[in-house]
Amino acid sequence: MAGLIKVLLSLQHNAIPASLHCKSPTPQFNWQNQPLKVPQQLTPWSPSNQPRTAGVSAFGFNGTNAHLIVAEAPHSPIPQPPTLPYHLLTLSARNASALQQLIHCYLNYLKQPHPAAIGDLCWTANSGRTHFSHRLAIRVSSLSELCTHLEAFRQGSIPEGVMQGEGNNSNTVIVQWTHEQIQISGPMIPERELPLTSPPEQWLSVLQSLAEQYVAGTSIQWTWTGSPPYQKVELPTYPFQHQHYGL
Repeated sequence: MAGLIKVLLSLQHNAIPASLHCKSPTPQFNWQNQPLKVPQQLTPWSPSNQPRTAGVSAFGFNGTNAHLIVAEAPHSPIPQPPTLPYHLLTLSARNASALQQLIHCYLNYLKQPHPAAIGDLCWTANSGRTHFSHRLAIRVSSLSELCTHLEAFRQGSIPEGVMQGEGNNSNTVIVQWTHEQIQISGPMIPERELPLTSPPEQWLSVLQSLAEQYVAGTSIQWTWTGSPPYQKVELPTYPFQHQHYGL
């Protein structure tokens, strides 16, 4: 594993580190006339027309040997995320206190120098987190508006675009993304297709319906066809609950 991690880091940083404890290569080998070299200092390993490739070997005490060929991934352009007038962020927790703690964690995250883009943030929270019964749905157009709404809710008010609820039912709404539109279907919401270029008032109506369903306890499944519309990013995790239990 150490050798594999070393190769992956070398690919990431475009450099090969020096080999440990190799001060002078053996004179029994003709290094000058062979395409081999033991790196004795940090050596550049820049991308070229051919994929960079490395071998990782492991030798076991019981005679089991393994050899792994590792090549860099093909360079593929990252698709541009869709530009939408509004986004929906869904947050949840097991109780009201934990929800407040989660909001506090998100506020600290948003005050960092370089938070994630609003689309990536909402996509990660909506599709990459378990959703509990105490729920909060926030319709925003920017990170600054999200920070304002979270701070207002933490202070006890519910601004326009924010909905709170408690519930966890068996209903499911499916939001299917493509590169041109989203398709919404479910037993408690009219089936609908919304082009990504739709005017803001249509997005407001759709996100309002999704927010109402979410805070009522409905499970919203965010799916996609092809590549995901946004990237998964690192966000605050569920706040640790300081609870004592007897054995």
